[in-house]
Amino acid sequence: MPIKDIVGGKLPKGSQVELEGTITELLPIFLMGGSSYERFSLEDGTARITVIMPSSDIYLLPGDRVRVVGRVRPCPYAPAVDCIETESEYVEIKEWKWIEPSRRRSENRKGPFNMSVLLHMTRLDEEVIRGIVETDLDPVRIRERFESCINSGESCDHLLDMLSAMTMYSIFLRDLDAASSVRMTLKLLETLPIGKILNLLSDMVETLVSREGLAPYLSGEGKGIVERYPVADESSLKEVVELRGLADRLINDLREGKKEFIILEFSRGEELEKIRKVVEIVAGITGSKLLLLYASSVAEDTHNILSEIKETSKNLKEDERAILYLEAPELLFPNEKMLGLLKLPDEALEGVSDLKSEFSKVFRELSSKILIVAATVSSSMVDGNSIGRPVVIPLETGVEIASDMEYSI
Repeated sequence: MPIKDIVGGKLPKGSQVELEGTITELLPIFLMGGSSYERFSLEDGTARITVIMPSSDIYLLPGDRVRVVGRVRPCPYAPAVDCIETESEYVEIKEWKWIEPSRRRSENRKGPFNMSVLLHMTRLDEEVIRGIVETDLDPVRIRERFESCINSGESCDHLLDMLSAMTMYSIFLRDLDAASSVRMTLKLLETLPIGKILNLLSDMVETLVSREGLAPYLSGEGKGIVERYPVADESSLKEVVELRGLADRLINDLREGKKEFIILEFSRGEELEKIRKVVEIVAGITGSKLLLLYASSVAEDTHNILSEIKETSKNLKEDERAILYLEAPELLFPNEKMLGLLKLPDEALEGVSDLKSEFSKVFRELSSKILIVAATVSSSMVDGNSIGRPVVIPLETGVEIASDMEYSI
């Protein structure tokens, strides 16, 4: 049956259908009823549709031509759109393009990268898998392939898509070995005329590549919002003499009742530790309640965090002195640049947009009540429009960067 007949609404929900087409994308795995489900986009030349099935041992890749028997249903994560639900035994690989099915499990590891997970995290899977097959994700081979493309006049776009996917894999899976591999690859490519995207990817990875840089950012004691009442006095400021100017600013804001959303951009792991210490000392000196929201909680428990922040905002007393310290604001307020690197499928982008809108509402309300300080490795990934007019201060210079409604550094 042509896919266009299904997406056109010609069949009632629950109808059993048989389709044959080519897999164009492997979509992120999702949970339904306590079980994990795999998804892929299927095209037959007439239209495209999403197929979902319980996670199984079948190893599919973009470029596979498959026969699918399943039933029409509303997509669980986008009910207005129809999809096909099936089981792995009703999915047959008729032809393959990139890697022979019998070899896929044994070739799944490409150095520190899990190929299947990498593909499920990104869009443009045909481009990414092409780069994987050509290079095995080996830094030296990636350099050689870039050189070959440049010398022959061939497009490097598929290799850039692959590099973006490797970078996001490293960051969002908190994989130190993968981040080190990306960093080495980018170093090898520095002398080639590739473009500004390498600088962007390098900026994202540089801080995250070492255990000193990555581990503190992605760890933190406690889950959800951690509430503390630290004790400190003026003598404690000797512990953070390099950031005394920042500490004085925060102390003045709290004492004068000034409400700001300050984004601090750091470039080394030890700077993050100092930011945490400054916030703790400032809260102690001013007698403020300190609310801590670490990157690990933001990344792993986003929906529950939203509920907690709403509850926190509702329970704040009008005259209460408090400071919220947030890490990785780019995960809650990603801008177009960040979303472009993630290459999320359309359904996921819609979900991210809705979630960002929810966070925007509650943070705008919260920022009218208390001081908010955020720490990030890349302020250029944060959508300033979502949080009003944030103040941006790179620790490297200590100089405030003016922010406007089209905020982007």
